[in-house]
Amino acid sequence: MIQAITLIPAPLDPEAYETVLDILKSSLEQTPGVLSIQVSSGHIMSPQGPPPYSKVIKFSFDSLENMMAWTQSPEAQSQKEAMSKINPVMIYFEVEDL
Repeated sequence: MIQAITLIPAPLDPEAYETVLDILKSSLEQTPGVLSIQVSSGHIMSPQGPPPYSKVIKFSFDSLENMMAWTQSPEAQSQKEAMSKINPVMIYFEVEDL
């Protein structure tokens, strides 16, 4: 399984964030192999104090192949401009159950 985490920097531009979230959600909902789509609610917390992020978007795929197919899709490619406006940190990684 592949997990993807997108960290949205603070301060949050609500309009740009909502645009990215809408594009990402509609793109992922139509994609084979997507297992879940989640978004943080409330404040982001850290033991060291307020982190430099205001939101977290997390989604998972059943396989690396399906995730890579999505990243190359026209829908995913079209969101690049919207994403550049909020400058997120995007992290993808494979997980296994313990």
